[in-house]
This record gives sequence, structure tokens and C-alpha cells, in this order.
Amino acid sequence: MRHPFLLSIFFFAVFCFTACRSDSKTHEAAHTNGSNQTSDTTASLSATQAPVSFTTNLDNVRLREKPGLEGKELLRLPLGTTVYDAREVSDFTTSLNLRGVSFNEPWLKVKTETGITGWIYGGALTFSLESGDAVMELLMQRRLTGIFGQDLSAAIEKYRRHYKGISTAAELSVNYDEGIALRDKMVEMLRQKIEIAYPDLPDLFWLREAMPPFVPQLVREGTEYYLFYDFKAFSRKAAQTVSPEDDEMAQIFLKAYRADSIEYFYPAWFLQISDEGGYTLLGRGIHLDILEHLDTLHHRTDLFSKPIATLKNAIVEDITAAHPAYWESKQKVINELKQIIIKRFDLLSSQDMVALETRLKMLKEAKKNNITFDL
Repeated sequence: MRHPFLLSIFFFAVFCFTACRSDSKTHEAAHTNGSNQTSDTTASLSATQAPVSFTTNLDNVRLREKPGLEGKELLRLPLGTTVYDAREVSDFTTSLNLRGVSFNEPWLKVKTETGITGWIYGGALTFSLESGDAVMELLMQRRLTGIFGQDLSAAIEKYRRHYKGISTAAELSVNYDEGIALRDKMVEMLRQKIEIAYPDLPDLFWLREAMPPFVPQLVREGTEYYLFYDFKAFSRKAAQTVSPEDDEMAQIFLKAYRADSIEYFYPAWFLQISDEGGYTLLGRGIHLDILEHLDTLHHRTDLFSKPIATLKNAIVEDITAAHPAYWESKQKVINELKQIIIKRFDLLSSQDMVALETRLKMLKEAKKNNITFDL
């Protein structure tokens, strides 16, 4: 059933809270060819309004004559095809499993770059929220609710709104903490709900729009998705505020994740060999340098206390790991650890100091403690 533009947003909001018609789970990607075309352009944008676009996130996406799986197939669109919003939304949703992700979304009327108009399933489209378009926002909320549930979806929307409105270092500090807490909940839910099967991997890159500036990546040898913070985006946010504390925090993040400025399980002080681990780089001065900057910022402000503590703990844990293997020579490793201990950073607790001093003693008797160097 179709609705004119003035009613589309209303009906879209209504179906978000009412019972929805669900078709059996299937893939929207087509397996046969179609050739019929249509040039229906009844619901079009005004001449002064910039067209809102979508991008297909699957190959062979069906463009249909009417919304729903029973709609006649007009043609199939390859992965990455741009289509334009024709300002109509179906008044029902359809449950589909696309590449291991369960969606329950409406159908959108779109127009191709060649002028063909038809209906595409919402779950087969990626879109930007930059325009602030109401239909886009509602579609994103529908998608998030279907995967993460209503409460977590609402929290994600709140986080995104706060992220876009950041104007002070204090706001950036709070938003960062909120984002990390939300990320942890989302990742756990993704583990439970997303089915990963090669070669048709699920497309979760639309999460970058939902949770800026987190980047979805496959981890653990391609068996699950994780969301990593993009610290270049953090740095850009920090540059827009007056206070220097967030700029200093940004520089610490960039030091810790210098490879591509994106958070990962193994920071700059660790050489990853495989998903299972690698070697600590103690002896190169990285641990000492980052601890010095963390301690300086710790003295200067109460902001960013959580990421400061997290990075400090990660450095101490790396130095005092149960089964250490050091890439650098014994003398370089001992020299850097001595410098850290001599500094006696206020950031380090008494337990941290005991652990570091104990490790120094073990390093001096490396053979006895089965510690290896120069790897």
C-alpha cells in the first residue's frame, strides 16, 4: 500500500509501535534475471531540496513494482548502487535474514540514476544521517531496535545526539565514557545475534552512522564483529573545544594507537603476531612516554579519568604479564622498567609499584623465570 509524502513519516512512526506483517525469512538478493522497467515518479522531491540517497549493501538487490516480497521484480541492482529517496514508505515491515543479520524493516520507494522508480527493502540499503532527514532517523531506529532491542536502541540514539552536540571537553569526556559502555553491550549482543558465514559476510558498516565514531571490524580470525573507536575523529572533536585537556587526551590516544589511529586490542607498546598474541615492546620507550603523558594529564584535570586509568592498567599488565616475551634486548627492557620505577608516577598505585618492582627482579633472573628476549 502506498502513501503520499505528507503522510509517509506519520505511517512510518506508527508501524514502529504496532504489530507488523512478517514474511518468512529469505534473502532479498535475486537469483534470476528480470528486465521490466517503470518510470513512475509520482512522489518526487521539490526542485530546491537536495535528493536523499541510499546505497545498496548487497549484490543483486531486487527493485520491485510495489512494496513486499510479492511485488513484481523490475530489475536487480549490484552492490554499491546509488538510489534516491522517492519519499514514500510502506505501512508494514518484512522480516528478512540478510547475510546473517535479521532485519524487520519497511520498504522504501526509490528512483535509480537511470530514472527507474520502484520499491527496495530497507535492510538492503545503507544511508547517511548527516542530512537529519526524519525518515532516515526513523529507519535507523527501526534497524537498531530490531537488532539491539528498544532500550539499547534508545541509548544509542541518545549517545549519537550527544556526540553531534559536543562543544566542551567535559562533554567529550562524558560522551566517550558513554560510548565505550554502549559499545561493550552492543558487541555482546552482536556475538549472540549475528551469524558469520563466508563468503557472504554481513554488512555492519552502517553502524558507523548509528554509533559515531566507532568502526566495525571482523576480529578473532573473522569469527565475530567488534566496534573500535576512531581517535582521529576524537581529535577533531577536541580541536573544536576551547579547553586543552581533550587535545592532550587525543594526543595520548594517537600515541597508543599510532598505526591507523583506530583503537585495537593491541596498542603501540605490543607487537601483534597473531590473533592469539605477540611480544611486548618494553625497551623502546613507548611505555614510559605514554605513562608520562597520562600522569601529566592526571595531575591537570579530573576529566578523562576512565580512559587514563584504562591505558595505565593496560601498560602495567603488559609489563607484568604472566608469560612475558620481550622483542627487545634484556638490557633495554631492564633500563626502561627502571626509569618507570624511578619516576614513581602518582598515577601508579602501590599495587602497581609492587608488581613492577617484582617484575624487575624477575628480569634480572630471566633464565630462572623462563623469560625470553631479542625475539
